[in-house]
Amino acid sequence: MQQTIQIAVADDHTLFRKGLIRLLESLGSHYKIIIEASDGKDFSEQLLASSVIPDIAILDINMPNKNGFETVQWLNNTYPNVKVLIISMIEREESIVRLLKMGVKGYLSKDVEPEDLEEAINSILHKGFYYTDFITGKLMHNLIYGDTKSEYVLLTEKEIELLQLLSTDLTYKEIAQSLDTTVKTIDYQRDALCKKLNVVSRLGLAIYAIKNNIITL
Repeated sequence: MQQTIQIAVADDHTLFRKGLIRLLESLGSHYKIIIEASDGKDFSEQLLASSVIPDIAILDINMPNKNGFETVQWLNNTYPNVKVLIISMIEREESIVRLLKMGVKGYLSKDVEPEDLEEAINSILHKGFYYTDFITGKLMHNLIYGDTKSEYVLLTEKEIELLQLLSTDLTYKEIAQSLDTTVKTIDYQRDALCKKLNVVSRLGLAIYAIKNNIITL
């Protein structure tokens, strides 16, 4: 008898999410979906309330409320033993390399074949990772041609929230009110964030957020 594999799925596209779950269930009764979420926020709330921790979380990258990057970082901080498989249509080298640096165990495109999905899950659970030729090609290209100065910096959830607010046209007073703090504190946190990300202005912070998919235009 095969061991039950507890799986969580988070994707904001209902049709794809439902189809993915049906596909997983068709692979065998040992695949058990314990969380079905419409975005990262929904996923994290369900997981916190759950008495069962998934073996693997299958996440999209572009999701409202809490995207794939934010959700992976939240998992790293809160449930570090949950392995993550990304299934997305995003194929930008910097995004994929960033996810792998964050500890994601594998990546698949949304046009995945059933046998590839099953192989990815089994490989992640038994080997700890699933790297296709596509992924290894991206990693090699980044290793050879990548700019080492632009290496991704791991941010806390609070830093991400502040960065997102600083990337808007809100005033410092409005940001302080949103975070229930003072303008002086926001000034201090902004300067610390600029130093951490090696930028010198609020515009620089916004550009960093766009380049690293922390905000989308």
